[in-house]
Amino acid sequence: MDLKVSVGGVDLKTPLIIASGVFSLDSEEKLDEVGAYVTKTVTWKKREGNAPPRLCEVYSGLLNSIGLQNPGVEAFLAELSTKKVSLPLIGSVGGESVEEYVMVAKKL
Repeated sequence: MDLKVSVGGVDLKTPLIIASGVFSLDSEEKLDEVGAYVTKTVTWKKREGNAPPRLCEVYSGLLNSIGLQNPGVEAFLAELSTKKVSLPLIGSVGGESVEEYVMVAKKL
């Protein structure tokens, strides 16, 4: 069955897009059914994230509060340049202001 779609001018082999933070770029998972990956959220400056505990078991699963831990956009792009990524990437951007969101989006 042909599930090809075009989203924003980008051709995907399927409409299945893995949500932000589910897999890292180093993930061993190779899913043939996936059309694109969404990066973990990237901010302008490095963020350490929230202090532990970050996970809490609840009746229906886990609740997390990682706090957008990431190396910052410059370090993210440097790391990305060393990876072989076979699927389209969709950048998840974060910031402290609208201007920061725009700066990160432009850099990505």
